[in-house]
Amino acid sequence: MTSTDHQRRLAHEQALASSRIEGHVPTAEFLADCEAVIAGTMTREEARAASLARALSNDRAARDLAAAEGASRLDP
Repeated sequence: MTSTDHQRRLAHEQALASSRIEGHVPTAEFLADCEAVIAGTMTREEARAASLARALSNDRAARDLAAAEGASRLDP
């Protein structure tokens, strides 16, 4: 492991520890993106974009579900 890899790993572990203290439970996809950043196969910007895309997709799915449930409540 190079010094840069070690530095990225340490920064990752510290950030995860901090977020876990706050109650955040990272997803497997997020952790895989972090590992890719540490390995140098994904940039931080790409990881952020992937996380944002997943969050927006989950948000759309939740809104669609809420809308469908609301519509079904109106059905006789």
